[in-house]
Amino acid sequence: MKKLFLLLMLPLVAFGVSGCTEKEPEVKNIIFMIGDGMGLAQASLTQIENKYAPTAFDRAQNVALQKTYSANNRVTDSAASGTALATGYKTNNSTLGQTPDGTPVESIIAKAEKVGYASGVVVTCYVNHAT
Repeated sequence: MKKLFLLLMLPLVAFGVSGCTEKEPEVKNIIFMIGDGMGLAQASLTQIENKYAPTAFDRAQNVALQKTYSANNRVTDSAASGTALATGYKTNNSTLGQTPDGTPVESIIAKAEKVGYASGVVVTCYVNHAT
């Protein structure tokens, strides 16, 4: 029984070790795009309009969704949603850049700059717009 177990485990171990030798490609850029008012319905409509040809979402290596309701309300305001999008932390409505208990949180731009990435913000509206 022990020999059978070892015989079965050997290929699994060899397969696991071979997967560990691949080097992950280095991340060149991170593009964090916020489509104001855009959700799954709008992204799906783009696919339908393009007759299901691959879209930018399909070509992206990673695509994510984020629920941005605030910590104290199902309907978020701009401060709470902006904090959630920029930091990954939910907070209360009318609170910017802090957790609900007042602890300051760092934005993804600040974190990227700390590890040597250049950063920037591009908008198609006034920079102080709600989103």
